Amino acid sequence: MRKPKEKIKLNIKKVGFGQYGESEDGGVVGEFETIEGQHLRYAKAIGSFVISFAELEDSVDRDLATAINERAHEPGYRIIKYLTFRDKIDLLNDDYVAFIKYLSSKSDKKRLLTEIRIIHNKLCELSEFRNKVLHANWQSLDKSGFVRTKIIENKDDFGIQFKKIEMTPSVLVKFRRQNESVSNMIYMFREKVWEANRKDRIRNHNI
Repeated sequence: MRKPKEKIKLNIKKVGFGQYGESEDGGVVGEFETIEGQHLRYAKAIGSFVISFAELEDSVDRDLATAINERAHEPGYRIIKYLTFRDKIDLLNDDYVAFIKYLSSKSDKKRLLTEIRIIHNKLCELSEFRNKVLHANWQSLDKSGFVRTKIIENKDDFGIQFKKIEMTPSVLVKFRRQNESVSNMIYMFREKVWEANRKDRIRNHNI
């Protein structure tokens, strides 16, 4: 499995806008035709990714609920029900960073701050990709596996362009595995922080 700290590289291209919305790019083949023949293959890959992301968000929710009240999750869920996913991961990061900074062990502090930064960055990356998947114009999928994800104004060329990202089933599988890996990292991270805090209390007690 790919290491969570490594950002998954996405192939991106911009294509011109034809008179009636078609792509003005000789390299775009099969646009608005490909999805018909690949529907089941893509539906499985997209569905698996979306389900794994829901599991990842549940991991974030549970961790935040525990941070808010260790004895019961209800108070935590009452708070986080108003938050977007980005709000949740920013709150999760801020809460951990504030707690970790109080540790007396410099090595534990450095190690845990590095790990929470990796987790936060990866959560941001996965969230951004989830949004691209859900809002992509899948009808525009071409035979190279590129799909329109954004309409942009090319100010230098006085015209509309489409931003297309390669989202083949294999790319979706990579992100699904990352969802699963980061979800596990979140679960293990709270245990690591609690253990560092426990050792901290023992050291301070023995001074």
